[in-house]
Amino acid sequence: MLIMIHFIPMKVMHNSDVVTLLKVQIFEQQQRIDFLENQILLFRHQRFGPSSETFSPDQLSLLENNVDDNNTLEAFNNDLNIRTVVKSHHRRKHPRIIINDDIAVERVVIDLEDHEKICVCCNSPMTHIDEDTTRQVEYIPASLVAKV
Repeated sequence: MLIMIHFIPMKVMHNSDVVTLLKVQIFEQQQRIDFLENQILLFRHQRFGPSSETFSPDQLSLLENNVDDNNTLEAFNNDLNIRTVVKSHHRRKHPRIIINDDIAVERVVIDLEDHEKICVCCNSPMTHIDEDTTRQVEYIPASLVAKV
């Protein structure tokens, strides 16, 4: 409720009355500002806050009429201490293919060309660091060959 002072003739009002009306108007506006700021905080919390349905034991009185009921408080505290065990799953490991020693082994070496073995920056030869080895079974009709 805002009081519009400019409708009241100034000649009728004393200075103390004007000051009182202005203070009342400031107080009402401050209450309105506080209310709107609380609404903004509430909407932000609803929009961006946690969406969990848990609540604090301090707020239990808001949900129940009988705060002195110890059974209710005990039941609530017991519910907080209960943990649900969730069964985890295990990924299936792929079995390793066992290659018999009877199978012929074919060695395939993939090497860099000579110009790729020279450093681009300093033109010095690069050294051999490591090699990768994979084993594959390739089925060729009438024979099995193990590639290393």
